[in-house]
Amino acid sequence: MHGMFTKTITFIQYIISGAYLCIRAQYRSLTGKGREFSEQVEILNICNTCEYREKDKCGGCGCILIEKVKDPESSCPFGKW
Repeated sequence: MHGMFTKTITFIQYIISGAYLCIRAQYRSLTGKGREFSEQVEILNICNTCEYREKDKCGGCGCILIEKVKDPESSCPFGKW
């Protein structure tokens, strides 16, 4: 039972962290502190060819890519950008 509890807590932390990163990216984008659109496109092109990509999410951190690229403080967990 303890192992299941630990996995549940880890999953909840993962969800909360992802939500926080999406909200932060949206805030920065709306306040004019986000990445330039052209830079977002360049990064998405890198992500689109990444072997770790999982549909619309990063396989390394679980972030939704279209949101992750908006935040100038975000980076690739694999060092690709």
